[in-house]
Amino acid sequence: MASTAVEEQLLAALEQEALQHDIDIVDVEVAGSKARPTVRVRIDVLDGTAIDMDRVCDETPWISGVVEALDPFENSYDLEVSSPGVDRPLRRAKDFAAHVGERAEIRSLEAIDNRRAWTGEIVEVANDEVHIMVDGTTYAVPLGKIKSAKLKPDYDAMLAAAKKATRIEEDPQDDDEA
Repeated sequence: MASTAVEEQLLAALEQEALQHDIDIVDVEVAGSKARPTVRVRIDVLDGTAIDMDRVCDETPWISGVVEALDPFENSYDLEVSSPGVDRPLRRAKDFAAHVGERAEIRSLEAIDNRRAWTGEIVEVANDEVHIMVDGTTYAVPLGKIKSAKLKPDYDAMLAAAKKATRIEEDPQDDDEA
C-alpha cells in the first residue's frame, strides 16, 4: 500500500494514465536509499488474465514517462516495473474481494484486538473491513488501518499439486490408486 506522499503521488498519476492502456496499477513502492531510490511499480491487465513479461516490457515506456514527468526525486532513481507475482500486494477492497478464500498476510498501522499482524484466509470484505480467519477466529481489519497486505501462498500445497499433476500426466491410472 502506498504510504508516503511520493508513493501516493506516483500512484494517482499512474492510475490515471493506466486506464488508457487497460492496465491495473497493483502497487507502487519507493525503496532503497534516499540518495538513489528505487521505484517499484507492479502492474496487471484489467481483463483478469495473467500479465506476461512481453506486456510488462510494452507498458514500461509510458510508466517511465509518467514518473519522469512528476520528477519526484532530487537525484536519479531506478525504476522497476513487474507483474504482481504470487505474493501479490493487496491494497483496495476489490483486491481483497478478488482473493476471498486465499491466504494473506495483513499488517496494521495500529493494534486491533491486541494484534498488528494476521496471516490467514480472507473470508470477506464488508463495511470497509477485511475479514480474515486465523486459527479458527475471524478478525475484522478496517481497510484504512492496513499498513501492508499481500497474498501468502502455501508453497507446500502448490508444490504438492504440481507434483500430483505431473504424476497424473505421466500415468493417469496412478491417480485412481492414490
